[in-house]
Amino acid sequence: MKLFYSLLIFILFLLINLHCEGAKFLFTFFHDNGSHFGSMRPLMEMLVEKGHSVSFLDTIPMEGASPKLRAIRFQLPRRQDEEWKNRMAQILWHERLTALYLGHYFVAMDKLLDVLLENGTDTVVDIVNEEWDFIVIDDLFWSFGFALTTLKHRLWELNGRKGHRPHIIVYATAASSLISAESTRSVGRNWVSRAPFCPPYPTNEDDVYSPKKFTSRIIAFYETIIEFIYIDLIIPHQMVNMKKLGVNDFTWSEFYSRTSLQYSDSVDRLGWPAAIGTDMKNVGAHCKSAKTLPKKFAEFVEAPESKGTIYAAFGTNVDWSRAPKYVYESLLRAFNQFKDYRIIFVYNGPDLPNLAKHLLLTKWAPQLEILAHHKTKAFISHGGSKSLREALCTGVPIIVMPVYAEQAFSANLMLAMGHAPVINKFTLTEESVYKTIDGILSKPEKQQKSKKLKEIFLDRQIPSMEEGIFAAERLLRIDSDYWRKYTQRMGMKLDWVKFVYFDFILFVFCFALILYF
Repeated sequence: MKLFYSLLIFILFLLINLHCEGAKFLFTFFHDNGSHFGSMRPLMEMLVEKGHSVSFLDTIPMEGASPKLRAIRFQLPRRQDEEWKNRMAQILWHERLTALYLGHYFVAMDKLLDVLLENGTDTVVDIVNEEWDFIVIDDLFWSFGFALTTLKHRLWELNGRKGHRPHIIVYATAASSLISAESTRSVGRNWVSRAPFCPPYPTNEDDVYSPKKFTSRIIAFYETIIEFIYIDLIIPHQMVNMKKLGVNDFTWSEFYSRTSLQYSDSVDRLGWPAAIGTDMKNVGAHCKSAKTLPKKFAEFVEAPESKGTIYAAFGTNVDWSRAPKYVYESLLRAFNQFKDYRIIFVYNGPDLPNLAKHLLLTKWAPQLEILAHHKTKAFISHGGSKSLREALCTGVPIIVMPVYAEQAFSANLMLAMGHAPVINKFTLTEESVYKTIDGILSKPEKQQKSKKLKEIFLDRQIPSMEEGIFAAERLLRIDSDYWRKYTQRMGMKLDWVKFVYFDFILFVFCFALILYF
């Protein structure tokens, strides 16, 4: 009898899993240098391992992806001329990202949508006509994703709500989602309880973002109100090429009301507390296994006279040949003072003769393998999401020098936690860089704290990507409308007048006037 029940349970288990397997996923993301694809890639590959079919729109094109992923290729242009490179260098080294800049990226991606529709009509038609169970789209800038998902749902409604309708998953690939988007989704996150998406660059603990400081709250409110006005109210009218795909009158409120899940690839549960909803899943708390460190680097870092390794890398967007001379000279002069350590600096700038033997300059380095090496003592980084995660996963103390994008947010977050000191790209000097690095190396407790933070980061009831996939597979067993009815917040259905009680305040005010007069 026990054998019968065991077989019955096993058969039911197989039936449930068979019902969930074979879902068709389409991923589409911001057209950049591959960073946003890199954020989504681990989830895509795990979905394939779970038996799902995964396709992605490849506009770059991408290399090194699993052959089990189906690439729908249509290469979009990327500017590489000297004027563009100089402009990017100006932005990276002499400016900071603000809410106003964010809007320009939405408009730029909408122009690429026009190129895609004009020259890749067959590709777009095939994507629209194919039946997808899930469409996973980047939450930042990518108007094709916004238009595609809205169109698929509107076509389903025009067809009498019959036929196939894909589930929409919005994937936040940056360190934080836009607060304006969170407000539209009625997440209930206070505008000033954490740093805005584009905060100022901190220098030390004295100017780190803190909700307790009036100046911090003013900055957060200013950035967020600009973000809300520009992104929420103006940008939908500036993404004019969505109309060419048949999407007129696009609004963020309609778009988010159609989404079933929100994934995020960020450092969560650390730092500033934030409200979450049933439909929100973080899939970024995962660690890759390091491979064997290549011989060239292993021989360098394992020199017996070395006390340890300092690794410095600032992402693929940094072109050191166009960086201000004072930046890399300040870094190198500070590095030269640590002669008892081995230093690896990922650098593609001008040739620098007469380098000290403890310093290795290289255009590429196996970052994860270096960080995982037992002799690595410090990691100097731009603070990109993937670099932060690799630092957490290897338990290496990190120093953050934000350069652009949401990296200033990450710098404020890590500094506020007391986990990472920062270097300000606008004010750095040889002395400030030296003191910052020495502050890490001279305190062994920094290593212990970093390893403890890794344990906290990964300590979950269920691995983050497993939880995200489970949430998606559950949608295959539940009607979309039923799911959204019980998971979407009622505030999404209210306009701002009602949501912030302006109507009630007006009623009380008028009632008081009547009583007074």
